[in-house]
Amino acid sequence: MTQPVGQQAVVKRIYQCDETESLAQFIFWMGRQLANNKHKSGWGGMSPAQLIRRLKQELGELERAIEQKEPYERIASEAADVANFAMMVQDLFWREP
Repeated sequence: MTQPVGQQAVVKRIYQCDETESLAQFIFWMGRQLANNKHKSGWGGMSPAQLIRRLKQELGELERAIEQKEPYERIASEAADVANFAMMVQDLFWREP
């Protein structure tokens, strides 16, 4: 498994144990996917139900990537998409007045 340029140094500098390195790697992929989709309108106007529906669609894409033995990068990006939609649901409730 290769890490994107610069990420390995960040992981070594900030995190010391395996669990947090895994978390750092996952957070990197989440951020990468959010950046790749920045051109989209965002989730502020979506309902929790809409976000859950998208989360389920992304989960299906992750399952297919795993079943088809896709490369690590594809599986990591699909897993990050699932996590990002879960984060968006949480964010809607965090921002409620």
